[in-house]
Amino acid sequence: MTAAIEDLQTLIAQMAPALRAEPYLYVELPGAPSAAQIEQLRPFALFHEDEGYSAVVSAADAGEAGLSGEGPFALISLRVHSSLTAVGLTAAIASTLTDAGISANVIAALRHDHLLVAAADGERALGLLQDLARRALVPDQANPG
Repeated sequence: MTAAIEDLQTLIAQMAPALRAEPYLYVELPGAPSAAQIEQLRPFALFHEDEGYSAVVSAADAGEAGLSGEGPFALISLRVHSSLTAVGLTAAIASTLTDAGISANVIAALRHDHLLVAAADGERALGLLQDLARRALVPDQANPG
């Protein structure tokens, strides 16, 4: 396993955002999912909140399971291996997307961060994140050193 990155500038420059092709939904599950249900749903993420279980699943898998949910959302994965203790990556992304009027739901997993944005905003959000990464590669011209 590669070492997790903590440096914010490096994280942003190397985030390599990737937009998944299929739309995703947030779905509420009727109870604790069985192994068979998990295999059928193939959830991208599974949550156990005080109110019950919910998951992020592809719209196709939700439909096959007879579940409806909130969405559709575009899923963008940051392919950089970010440290769970890194400071500022979520804030930098949120600021960029907020300035463009794009709402984002962020999921931090063990190795990567993932964003769910309205499906209609997926391509635009991807472009904004790619631009943010390119700008991080360029030294700060205002402070030449």
